[in-house]
Amino acid sequence: MRLKKGAGETVQSLCTPSRFSLVAGSNDKQPSGQGMAEVAESFFRPPIRDLVPYEPGKPVEEVQRELGLARVVKLASNEGPFGPFPGALEAIERCSPDLNRYPDGGAYRLRAALAELHDLRFEEVAVGAGSDGLVDGLSQAVLDSGDEIVFGWPSFPSYAIDARKQGAVPKTTPLRDDRYDLEAMLEAITPQTKLVYVCHPNNPTGTMNTRSELDAYFDHVPDHVLTVLDQAYFEYIDESSSCEPFRRSSGSRGFVSATRSRRQASSARWRRYAGHSTSRHPRRKRRLRALATRGSSSADGSRTPRSAPR
Repeated sequence: MRLKKGAGETVQSLCTPSRFSLVAGSNDKQPSGQGMAEVAESFFRPPIRDLVPYEPGKPVEEVQRELGLARVVKLASNEGPFGPFPGALEAIERCSPDLNRYPDGGAYRLRAALAELHDLRFEEVAVGAGSDGLVDGLSQAVLDSGDEIVFGWPSFPSYAIDARKQGAVPKTTPLRDDRYDLEAMLEAITPQTKLVYVCHPNNPTGTMNTRSELDAYFDHVPDHVLTVLDQAYFEYIDESSSCEPFRRSSGSRGFVSATRSRRQASSARWRRYAGHSTSRHPRRKRRLRALATRGSSSADGSRTPRSAPR
């Protein structure tokens, strides 16, 4: 089935589920006299009724055609300015004869390599379609209606979007000096808080907290809260004070899950880029893996972990 919309409707009206009609088949032209079943708003889960779909920008080629431009630089997608590493291209070429096969749904080789790299056990690593996919999986695994999450703002919007999908309540604290205000975030935590996101470095400001600030936060965060240290841009950090979350012992106060994305660093342009989440709590990783979409990391992304830089 697909969703069919009428011509001339505004973006806001298209976000209202009651404006859609479910139409079977793939041909836009419906036979004369064939009715379309209107979908009542109650058909959709309450938490998603007010969500606004993401509207991506036009392809570069379309912008060039419309405006008659020879060169267009796309700045909206946080993509690296450099092409793929030679090792990544070679790895993709090696995998190309098997592209008709499903990838390894468990990403065995990639998880094994990441566990070795970060000195973790194999079962402490989960992979997904980038940090975005991992945030979505964590939200599904942890959040119920009425639960809360806390994060700084402006920051990565998927924290709020994925929480709202589950009926949870996003709570934001303003940045201080363009950085996460960890003290304010601690004050925003309530008994209903389940997840706290720390984007490190932050997207979109590119700023980060010091190691001492993060240590002070972890010394005071309540035990019922899972802190997600989102490090999708970790490889761009050049400060010696950066936090390495995988070295926190399992007995430290609060518990932490760290996410990273291989796309941002390697510019490998995987068909589905690989992100990974690590934690000293295997049970939590097992719950996250249970929610992962089979094949969420492509064959070239999951079978060639050595091709991207460390």
